[in-house]
Amino acid sequence: MFRFPLLALCVLTVAPLAADDKSDRRSRAAKVALALATPRAKPATAPAPRPGVPGYGSGYSQAVKDNKPLVVFVSCVPWQVEGAVVAKTEGPFAGNAGPAVVVGFPDGERLLVDTTTTCDREKVDAAVKSAQRKIDHKPKDNNKPAAPKPLKWDV
Repeated sequence: MFRFPLLALCVLTVAPLAADDKSDRRSRAAKVALALATPRAKPATAPAPRPGVPGYGSGYSQAVKDNKPLVVFVSCVPWQVEGAVVAKTEGPFAGNAGPAVVVGFPDGERLLVDTTTTCDREKVDAAVKSAQRKIDHKPKDNNKPAAPKPLKWDV
């Protein structure tokens, strides 16, 4: 508001002393108080939460429910994969210490492991397409190993 707050303080403080009327002094004192009051900064707001990558148990349930492939990132940084449910876990998982990506597809109420690959986007995309074809065509011989069931910690 003022470029020189000290000068403004002096002018606005001395001016009420020269006034004859008490009401003028009070109004000028109020103006001084308002001029010197620092505007309060708006409180910082937290950023909106980002959608997180669920753990293996939630991903398993979602993949079975939605009938979509499940991509499990084992000890590597996950990313969203189109047409699949994404989950993350720390190794070891399904015989892999990681970093690796395990892609499975639903077969009824369970998931079958289709592919285990490295954390390479092109390889993961190809594995998801392969798993999606198996969902669409339902192979008659499911010699694929079943994915481990998520642990239930309900007591």
